[in-house]
Amino acid sequence: MEGSAKLRKRFETTYKDFVQDSNMKSMNEVINPDDAVEAARQQSITRSTAWKTAESVIWLLAALGILRYTDFLLTVCYDPRINRLWLYAGAGFLVVFSLIGCWLIIWYKIILKIDDYQKRVPAAIPIATTSFILSFGCFTYALWPVWGILTPLLLFTLMMGVIVTVSLF
Repeated sequence: MEGSAKLRKRFETTYKDFVQDSNMKSMNEVINPDDAVEAARQQSITRSTAWKTAESVIWLLAALGILRYTDFLLTVCYDPRINRLWLYAGAGFLVVFSLIGCWLIIWYKIILKIDDYQKRVPAAIPIATTSFILSFGCFTYALWPVWGILTPLLLFTLMMGVIVTVSLF
């Protein structure tokens, strides 16, 4: 309620701007403060959506740039400096994370049409989160000999690129 009251007070003081933006015929028309609040919410939603889209594009381009300019996939496959044991452990934890995510999304949300799967399977989210953090740590340790201090930054950017890509669907 406080946010709504703040918006109402803000837009009651900007009477002239609202009249001009809403294409009203006369400056003397009475404006309902609720209309001003609704207009502000719509404008905020539009800006928020535009910012999220721009942010998604930036993460995606950054991830693609890392894949392209570091030869990430070739390095992971063939570089002898990589600690393979930790790489495979990280891949295993990532598979656990992905399987839990797919299970929750496909089985509960799509097939059973249950949005509140946290009540039915309360341990799924903590296990998936732990698995993801462990995979990030294992990947960082495995790839550290190749990229050094840049490894966490590269992995985080790639992770964000994957998340943005998955959120497109």
